[in-house]
Amino acid sequence: MSDVLEIVFEEVQKKCAIDLVLHLLSLTEKVMDAYSSIGSFEIREGSAITNSLIDLVEFEGGGAVIVTVQGFQLGCLKISSALIRLVKYDRKYDVDFSFDSSATTDTYGLMKKLHREAKLIADKFSATSFFGGLEPANDAETQFFCNDNEGPLMRV
Repeated sequence: MSDVLEIVFEEVQKKCAIDLVLHLLSLTEKVMDAYSSIGSFEIREGSAITNSLIDLVEFEGGGAVIVTVQGFQLGCLKISSALIRLVKYDRKYDVDFSFDSSATTDTYGLMKKLHREAKLIADKFSATSFFGGLEPANDAETQFFCNDNEGPLMRV
């Protein structure tokens, strides 16, 4: 059984949250499926995904929009299948993507490259912090990186 790797952009500004998700979606070949915890439950079209993201951002409570994609190309990295999420809680927005670690034979090399790509994305979309690691990557002990720093798993 392989592990799930996760890259998280925390506390993205409201005005940037949708743009970040749409940017990540633009790096994919195909949307396989999408789900919103509010409103309609299954979404299959691009405009419906955008509308669901807007609905979530404007919704008073918390929730999530989850999109399963194929052919996720981030810089020189290509991941065959990934999950992209926008999560809203306490009027805060996190965006993340995750994928099966079996997508690579060199997890450390992949995470070093993803660290560079994640920094560029975090800067562009004003994320308060960003980190990557084994799911759940918010656990400091499972992180390959956190912001500009290497995490414990990168130093193993």
